Amino acid sequence: MTFPEYPDAHFEFTSSTGAEEDRLLDRASGFLAGAARMVLGIETLRKRERGGAVPADEYLLASTDKGQRIYTFAWEAQGKDDSITEPNISAALGVLERSPDSSGKLPAPPFKSDREALAFWDTIIGSVRLRPVSSASYGGSAGGS
Repeated sequence: MTFPEYPDAHFEFTSSTGAEEDRLLDRASGFLAGAARMVLGIETLRKRERGGAVPADEYLLASTDKGQRIYTFAWEAQGKDDSITEPNISAALGVLERSPDSSGKLPAPPFKSDREALAFWDTIIGSVRLRPVSSASYGGSAGGS
């Protein structure tokens, strides 16, 4: 999904009844050793458990390459296997390197600052809710014979 007010920012949302084997923060803990992160210029903007309507882990990274700010944000509620009431839910926001136009000019960045990118992310993630389900929704009797 893309947003007209934030060109080049791409958002993805998935939900399934299968749980991840390990939590996002556990999987991400070995992601890029400290020295490699410094060489690549990768900054951790956030790496935490996030409460709210759907408790989850979030891992938000940023870097600068060729004068462009690049973002990779991930959020995941681990879920439980075969559960429609506690699904595995994940969201990701990415801003990748953009190509210059024919005159060599880079497009304007989608976000003016990390603060703006984080505020946009927080608005999206803060709106995530589980849809209420009833037994009639998945096979219970809904009246009649």
